[in-house]
Amino acid sequence: MSMKQAAGFLFTGAMVGAAVALLYAPQSGARTTRDIKRFSRKAAARLDDLQGNIRDQVADLVDDMTEVVKDGVDRGKKLGAEGYEQVLQGFDNAKKSVEDGKSRIEHLIKTS
Repeated sequence: MSMKQAAGFLFTGAMVGAAVALLYAPQSGARTTRDIKRFSRKAAARLDDLQGNIRDQVADLVDDMTEVVKDGVDRGKKLGAEGYEQVLQGFDNAKKSVEDGKSRIEHLIKTS
């Protein structure tokens, strides 16, 4: 279980426990109702804050992952372009070697 899940369970348990304690507290029904409403408003505000924080964290994570993926794509393109250039250079070197060999053979044939 992650720390976030444990914190969520702890928070939920505290809310339920507080609600039960308010229901069984020796006070008037009107006061208990008012206390439950106040507690509910505070709990809702805390949950909204928590939801906002989680939303911000997820957005930051998505932005970070987007940058990582873009960087990987850019590196892949660069490596692909470099590899293509190396292959072309290899073909050019091979072509030159063949032409040099051909010239040597032609020269040997002419001088023989």
